[in-house]
Amino acid sequence: MSIHDKCRTVGGLIANASNPDLLREYNVLLNDVFDLDSQRRDLLNRVKELEDKLALREQLVFERNMYWLKEGENPEGPYCPRCYDGEQALRRMVEFQGGTVYGCPACVFILSSDGNDLTDTFVFNRFRRTLMRPEPAK
Repeated sequence: MSIHDKCRTVGGLIANASNPDLLREYNVLLNDVFDLDSQRRDLLNRVKELEDKLALREQLVFERNMYWLKEGENPEGPYCPRCYDGEQALRRMVEFQGGTVYGCPACVFILSSDGNDLTDTFVFNRFRRTLMRPEPAK
């Protein structure tokens, strides 16, 4: 029997006792119980969220100034270090210039394939223009 069911059972007994003061105090207590149960559920969800973030962090490898998700022999990625370190957002970087450059479409951070920061370079401006280019009509 859940706590909600127990509260309903006790509430029925109190209502039958015909004591308005007791019923009023019971209703206050019942609201507190429901609030605590709601807070408990919120905390359980938060714990699950933090456990998921921790599990993800344990799978991440930082190589060549980019994050890679290690799943088996071949790591998946790269993922943007600026987005992950700043917002804890795992955003996939896209290949640019035949795989010699990786760029993040969200924050427009650019790294060469060997991990050198290319932000504020000619390559950066080309990447930014590529992101702003409208998609062709279908």
